[in-house]
Amino acid sequence: MVLARTIWGPSGEVLLARGAVLTAATIAALHRREVSAVWVKDGTGDDEDPAELVSDQLRAAAAKQVQDLFHAVSRGASGRVVREAAKRLLNVAESIVEEVLSAPVAAELVAIKTHDAYTLQHSVEVAAACVLLGLQIGASRSSLRELALGGLLHDLGKVRIPAEVLNKTGPLTTEEWELVKQHPTWGFEIISAMDLEEVTPKHIAWQHHERQDGKGYPRGLRGTNRVARDHAEFLAGNRIALCAEICAVADVYCAMRSDRPYRPAMPPEEAVAALREAAGSQLNRELVDLFLRTVPVFPPGITVRLYSGQFNGYFARVVRCSRASPDKPVIRLLYDPDGNPCQPLEIDLARSPAEIRSWLTPPTVATRQVHQTLQGTAHRPEPT
Repeated sequence: MVLARTIWGPSGEVLLARGAVLTAATIAALHRREVSAVWVKDGTGDDEDPAELVSDQLRAAAAKQVQDLFHAVSRGASGRVVREAAKRLLNVAESIVEEVLSAPVAAELVAIKTHDAYTLQHSVEVAAACVLLGLQIGASRSSLRELALGGLLHDLGKVRIPAEVLNKTGPLTTEEWELVKQHPTWGFEIISAMDLEEVTPKHIAWQHHERQDGKGYPRGLRGTNRVARDHAEFLAGNRIALCAEICAVADVYCAMRSDRPYRPAMPPEEAVAALREAAGSQLNRELVDLFLRTVPVFPPGITVRLYSGQFNGYFARVVRCSRASPDKPVIRLLYDPDGNPCQPLEIDLARSPAEIRSWLTPPTVATRQVHQTLQGTAHRPEPT
């Protein structure tokens, strides 16, 4: 196997460069670094490099800056050192805004992660998703940068939670869960002490686990399931800030699409369905609707199976998505129902008849069977 994309480590170092041949020794080394999966060339879609909202290089650089800040806070560094690390993150936030603004098409938000650096890499993805959603509500350039910074810092309070609790594969005890529920408050306190000019990040950290129905934590704030805010709601003081509601949508989606110690990543269509189910009670309904208008349901690079029409049962590769029709990608037929290679015909679902547009909307049971066939394991959804 030949590596199709460079693998970056949690500190921004190159673990293995694109084009490297994967030997038994390199695969074993990657397993030791807790790299669970990689992109490889397979001869069927090598001409289409799966696009991501944020480049691999920026992901690595941003994760390194987040790591530096987390380390400075955890070891009790001086206020000056922490403030300087936080200010460096402002440049990273600006770079994330720049890349999201310049992305030409709808792209995948979530990348393969190493387990030991999940919090760092997840924060970068949440930052990008916050910017993407901020664009949908018409946020200014400066507001987008604050959203990105808030996404990078939203889990900063986790530095006070022991690693064995964060990475626990089994159920948390009551005491462990109460400890985890403190991280929004700790994040607010830590960011407040940084004396940043931007106020958005600390409120994102404080409120990103609040719920629309008031059953979230740490303060049980409520939402209105709307984007627009009126003055009376602002004065009431018991409403979730819009910036935190944006981060909550980004946080939940990116978490569902990532492997965790206690469960595998959800397939993209199941994550979208779960996000819709959470809208209204947990997440701001209007923001979820806006988010799903831009996030590709079937990201470029994944394999799908068709469920009706002329090519019923065929397997295809998603090769392109557009911002205008994120749920209707361009697909390339690869294999017939028996697994035999076929003529690599490309079909643009956005320009095809209505019957073809429904091909990629299989029943839930069939979806799980296909993922079990292709990936060797059944993905089980978890409550959001």
